[in-house]
Amino acid sequence: MRAKITLPFLRNLKPTGREFFIWDETMPGFGVRVKPQGTASFLVQHKTTDGRTRRKTLGTFGKSGHPTLQQARQAAQKILAEVQLGADPIGDARAKRDAMTVATLCAEYLSEAEAGRILNRSGRPKAQSTLETDRGRIRQHILPLLGKKRLDEITRQDIAQFIRNVEIGKTARSEASGKLRGRTVVTGGAGTARRTAGLLSGILTFAVEQGYIATNVAHGVKRSSDKKRTLGDVTRLYAALGRALDAAEDCGEDWRAIALVRLIALTGMRRSEAVNLRWSEVHRSSGKLDLASSKTGRSVRPLSRGAIDVLDDLPGAWGQGFVFPAPRIDGAAYASLPNAWARITASPELDEQDRNSLAKTTPHHLRHAVASTGHDMGLSVPTIGAILGHASSGVTAGYIHVVDHALRSAADRLGDAVAEAMGGRQRVADKIVQFPQYQ
Repeated sequence: MRAKITLPFLRNLKPTGREFFIWDETMPGFGVRVKPQGTASFLVQHKTTDGRTRRKTLGTFGKSGHPTLQQARQAAQKILAEVQLGADPIGDARAKRDAMTVATLCAEYLSEAEAGRILNRSGRPKAQSTLETDRGRIRQHILPLLGKKRLDEITRQDIAQFIRNVEIGKTARSEASGKLRGRTVVTGGAGTARRTAGLLSGILTFAVEQGYIATNVAHGVKRSSDKKRTLGDVTRLYAALGRALDAAEDCGEDWRAIALVRLIALTGMRRSEAVNLRWSEVHRSSGKLDLASSKTGRSVRPLSRGAIDVLDDLPGAWGQGFVFPAPRIDGAAYASLPNAWARITASPELDEQDRNSLAKTTPHHLRHAVASTGHDMGLSVPTIGAILGHASSGVTAGYIHVVDHALRSAADRLGDAVAEAMGGRQRVADKIVQFPQYQ
């Protein structure tokens, strides 16, 4: 059957109880297959130079995440143009798919991501920190369990088994990190399984978009629910952390670790942002951080006076290079915060109640605690988002410049509240940093 395939035509298609094909009158080779139940799928079909028929499904009409009529036409047009030049794009894609393993797919995915062609939910290329996390999850979990499996052989049962294996720690191990005296500890658990399965699903979606597979078998496979740890009494958490930091300082803990934790607690910075912070990104006079690279790209945020106090007290303050330099490697950032955090929060100098308050916390929990404290103080969601550098807050760097003073004031109030909860003294007038006013 031939017809001019348009949106009204597709919307008015009626099932006949049997499968049938409709070929477009305006573009030979482009068509629609209608299943007995009425589902319509876009197709492209052509003959090779040796007379073999090639057919490829381009997507399902009206299904979320599948191409529109216009997009399907464009995809078919591209394939048919290559055929006119003597190529066999459908056959080549099938041959590549048949030979492709999960390992080769992962390598292609990372190559595309590194070139900036894999976008995040905000429509931007993935940040380097996210790419590094992706590489680790692929290397540590996906490749050991699925790497050798052929892409066209992956089933939903394979995905479910993969999730279970990561949950029970089948890929857990400890290995040298390549850094001085460093080790990478690979753990399993429900959280690791859930996040790695999410990455695997994204990689399989990429494979669908490239035409290597027809569907993403990871879609709909159940994962453990995201059991986020509740912070409980944030005030108690801050008080316990303040005492833990005082005890760590008395016991000779590295100044970098203590200052890093204080800075994260006061600002809600991500651990990687604080660890890799450079003096060139800190603007004391205007009370701002201008991070060249963060999880959400460039990020401009207000810097509270409490955070400025922490930075003022650092060795080499307001110099060059990393704010928290590695103690033994020139030109590198301090990399031992995870181990130091474990020592600080589980110190035998703390009483049982404080250790329980800090048990199973990470520096990232301090980011949530800042958000929670800001909410309790009555700060608006956009203001909290701007202080934390949330992409989802809708607050851009330009907006931050416009409401500079208001954001700095909010950051100061929030930082003061956190400092007080950690056992710091109330601010006094002569300690307040006066910022220039902008008209």
